[in-house]
Amino acid sequence: MERIDQAQARAWLATALAEARAGLAEGGIPVGAALYGADGTLLGRGRNRRVQDGDPSAHGETAAFR
Repeated sequence: MERIDQAQARAWLATALAEARAGLAEGGIPVGAALYGADGTLLGRGRNRRVQDGDPSAHGETAAFR
């Protein structure tokens, strides 16, 4: 497995953190997700919207995959 440098890891984490903050600002649970490809391309991002949508399946990871 190839290792990534800390700057890249922090950038990727910042994407998920931005989603979590957006969810919290909407009155929801602060959980964000970001899905990246092997080449570093952002494939999807999302946040937990269980509270906002009243949907127990509206997880951030699911939104990122969609």
